[in-house]
Amino acid sequence: MRTFFKVIFAVLFIVLIMTISFRVKKTAWKGTIEEEYGITVVKNPKKPAHNDAVFSLKEDLALGEKERNEKHMFYLLTDMDADSSGNIYVLDSEDVNIKVYDPKGRFLK
Repeated sequence: MRTFFKVIFAVLFIVLIMTISFRVKKTAWKGTIEEEYGITVVKNPKKPAHNDAVFSLKEDLALGEKERNEKHMFYLLTDMDADSSGNIYVLDSEDVNIKVYDPKGRFLK
């Protein structure tokens, strides 16, 4: 009987700790959802709901060059792979082409 109470106490303690740990401060969303001409339109406020950055992105690699060039555009990117030298192969099904880039992202062919 004493073991039973210990188990119950342990379970309740764990539940209490989990409840406190997983408590998340919810920020109310201040946007609107409207129906316009049969289309659902979601309007977000100018000020974000969260003040701190939820996530951030950092560019690791860019393929091609900065200036616009048709040969670097992807139309229907289907697959990507790399060889042991680090060259990157991009299959563009719409362009019916495999584009090859070096490990730094420069266009080879």
